[in-house]
Amino acid sequence: MKGIRKQSFLLINSGICITAAIVAFSAVMMLQRSDFGPHIRTSITRAETGVGLFRNLFQDLVAFAINSFHADPKLLAAFVTGFLELLFVAAVIFVLSKWLPQNRSKVMHVLSVCCVVFASAPYYFVEGTFYRGISGINTWHNPTSFAVKPFIVLSFFLIVVLIEHMSTAAANGAIATDKASKKHILLLLIALTVALYLMTYGKISGLTVIAPATMVFVFCWWMKSKFSITRLRFSLLIAATFIPALILFFSLLLFRYFPSGGASQAVFNGGANLLSSSGTTILLRTVWILMLPIFITLTRIKSILHNKGFVLAWLTYFFAFVVRNMFEEVGPRSSHGNNSWGRHYALVLLLIVSVTEINKMWHDLKTAETRSAKDTAVFVISIILMLFYLISGLLYIINFLYNGNYRI
Repeated sequence: MKGIRKQSFLLINSGICITAAIVAFSAVMMLQRSDFGPHIRTSITRAETGVGLFRNLFQDLVAFAINSFHADPKLLAAFVTGFLELLFVAAVIFVLSKWLPQNRSKVMHVLSVCCVVFASAPYYFVEGTFYRGISGINTWHNPTSFAVKPFIVLSFFLIVVLIEHMSTAAANGAIATDKASKKHILLLLIALTVALYLMTYGKISGLTVIAPATMVFVFCWWMKSKFSITRLRFSLLIAATFIPALILFFSLLLFRYFPSGGASQAVFNGGANLLSSSGTTILLRTVWILMLPIFITLTRIKSILHNKGFVLAWLTYFFAFVVRNMFEEVGPRSSHGNNSWGRHYALVLLLIVSVTEINKMWHDLKTAETRSAKDTAVFVISIILMLFYLISGLLYIINFLYNGNYRI
């Protein structure tokens, strides 16, 4: 029976992965207007000259494919995009398989994964439109975002797991209680270092939000222990995993912002957008797009405050919001770091922890001897909000593929 259940989940997960990869592939081939064109042209140049390699993961993968297969560059870019989306979905499934209850139902599993992978901000139900730039959670027109998402999801997961492991070890007064524990933590640190580096290689905007969020989180975690030496050593170990990614980050900044000609710059604007006449609209749309995590946070505040993943996700979104609204990039768009896209990735992380909490609610309701009306109502409303996100995302996919335009 257990083997049959495993096989059924494998089939379900494979189906979601393939579906998402097909959508990503189709976005490249069918969108008449997107960000793929400039990236593909740059990849062709890099494939021909070898100049500018190791600066952009998506472009380098496409350049490698061009040199290897000598096929239509657009077709190869579509396959690379589909592959990166498949990695993202696999990362989401992996994280949820670790965090969701093991006896979860297939329906809840499919709903949870699809909500993260296909969700879009439910603007359509209020404004009759689907797309609002990076607020759209899963946007399908930007190639470099495909290269960031799988690695920021894995980095986020590894940071949370490391802190949980280290909290247990710190309680015992040592970095690890035995050789097996030390080896496990070392492997997690190596994996996190690699994931952070690949994330930054995809696009620098991922690091601009998760690095400060992690540093603040780890500092508070250390401070909570009354500045214990053991937790300080743990904190320094986690901080050290960011060093290779930061080296790459600053080297890419030198390339993007200080090239020989036509430099781009990130300009501090003091939150001019929020202070303008459109500031109220921006704040309202922010609340609208965050309605699921906000609802879960407010209704399960005691649980959330002890949920390291949820706290880190909110911190990541806070820094993403600050970067999005306090800075703007000027100069040649081709050399932009797209710092504002950090908000897009933070929304994905918030959805992951939100569906995890909803599954815990479902598990508690199933196993409870008596079900309170409040808990049942919170769960039902959470499911309805999940469906808003998912239905909006599916409608968006159908419409942008049909119309060939992501701005609808």
